[in-house]
Amino acid sequence: MGNRSGVERRHLWSVDPAPGARIGPLPLLAVSAFRRNRVHLLLAAVAMSWAWQPWHGVGFPLTRLVPVWLCGFGIYQLNRVFDQVEDAINAPDEYLEAVRNESVLVAMSTVSFVLAIGLSLAQGNPVATGVLAAGIVLGVAYSRPTTVSGGSSVRLKQLPLVKNLVPSTVWPILTIVYPILLSGLDPSMPDLVASVLATSAGVFVTEVAWDIRDIEGDRHAGVSTIPVRFGVDAAAGACFTAAALVAVSLGVASRLDVIGPRWMGPAVALVGFGALVVVRRNELAGNRTWSHVLVFCAAASLAGIGVLGRL
Repeated sequence: MGNRSGVERRHLWSVDPAPGARIGPLPLLAVSAFRRNRVHLLLAAVAMSWAWQPWHGVGFPLTRLVPVWLCGFGIYQLNRVFDQVEDAINAPDEYLEAVRNESVLVAMSTVSFVLAIGLSLAQGNPVATGVLAAGIVLGVAYSRPTTVSGGSSVRLKQLPLVKNLVPSTVWPILTIVYPILLSGLDPSMPDLVASVLATSAGVFVTEVAWDIRDIEGDRHAGVSTIPVRFGVDAAAGACFTAAALVAVSLGVASRLDVIGPRWMGPAVALVGFGALVVVRRNELAGNRTWSHVLVFCAAASLAGIGVLGRL
């Protein structure tokens, strides 16, 4: 991309992909693979919204999430385009597909953003659409290089802790707050705040755990993640600490009758999720399969939270 600095371009083409990396025979096959790999974004958005609806007392059609999925799809395609330096090490198959289909992926992202904004506007709530647009801007700025003083190129994800705080903020806002705004509904505010905090903590734990998995590629690309700066043990400790702090907050709020006693269920799930990262931190650093196990555990937790809220 023309926005990359000269240093980043040199890094991009100087990194040798890992042995055994494959590239699809046709660009369309590669794009199709990307599309299949991002179906989980739709499932994650639906799961988050479905799980928390009974907790904050507001129900809405899950079709309200179509703009959210389009927004997430576009953001993550651009993320693959601008992450080629680290992906050459962390995910060589996706690196090769991104190199071959860069212009197509950018076009797909652009179309997704236009459709997301258009569908949101068509539902007649400009405030909600503004929230969605802010999520798109933040998501693009997260991975797209921006030229700063001196001509160097910086991405938000290269800034310490910002890499994890951006998705931890965007995900709950788009999957919980946005559809509520779009529907013009009136939730229980304490329960809404609790669901946003719990989701944010879960996303933070997942993001840092993925950083543990991607530590070598991030170090090479100059992405200053928690594990790159402080090590795997400290990163795993940060996961547990974040989850525990939110869990304790939920417990205190429940004890003070600000929220109901059933919130101890999500609190316990958060602590268990953070503890899992601590226990399996070395496996996460050495085996990408464990990152998928972690996502499965997160999905199972959301399913349990959704069922518990409906009892």
